Amino acid sequence: MNITLYKNIDKLQDRLIPCYIIHYTKNVDRLNFLKKQIFPTLIESSLFSEITLITEFDKQNKFIKSISKNSLLTRAEISCTKKHFSAWEQFYKTEKNYCLILEDDILFEERIESSMEEQIKELSLLFSKIKKSYNYITIGAGLHKHGDKGKDFTPRKYGRSPDSYIISREFLNYHKENLFNNDLPIGFYIDKILSENGDFLWWYEPTIFRQGTHNNIYKSNISRFYRLKKFFNL
Repeated sequence: MNITLYKNIDKLQDRLIPCYIIHYTKNVDRLNFLKKQIFPTLIESSLFSEITLITEFDKQNKFIKSISKNSLLTRAEISCTKKHFSAWEQFYKTEKNYCLILEDDILFEERIESSMEEQIKELSLLFSKIKKSYNYITIGAGLHKHGDKGKDFTPRKYGRSPDSYIISREFLNYHKENLFNNDLPIGFYIDKILSENGDFLWWYEPTIFRQGTHNNIYKSNISRFYRLKKFFNL
């Protein structure tokens, strides 16, 4: 079961958006870090209606194990993708126009990691600049890639890393889980469905989050598929 850790009771909650955290339940240290270093800022910002941990579909799940027998992906990669889908499904059940999705190995960028005031300032500025046509916005630099210098949003045909992103309700129309063959990790799947629908991935600058895995702070095999991208011709 997914776990809602925080609910905002603000009377003006209609203007707030939900935040979903993709979490592998055995990563206890990561959750503790989030509770100490990330959640306080999200709560204090008054930007979010709720913070929910997406805990279902861990890689030990029987369903995940069954899928992995006929997939090129590892159980960890399948699990991560299914957790993102679960977050999208929860978002669909709300009446919100946008949601924020974070993976559990994210950290604030170094320039703002010691200042909650700056973290809130940058998050607030980001949300104030989103246009209706922006259906997928990546706000982290997990793969150390950046958009055009000096621009808030840069349209791209491919993503950086799904460590931290914002999606619109319109984006959900691109997702057809019944047609998904468990053959792509989440980042490549997002690239695929946006491309198929003639839409862009908007890279936001300056990036707000960095990813512990790609910065060698956390150990994970989730980047394996990126290294094998050419082999699979994706």
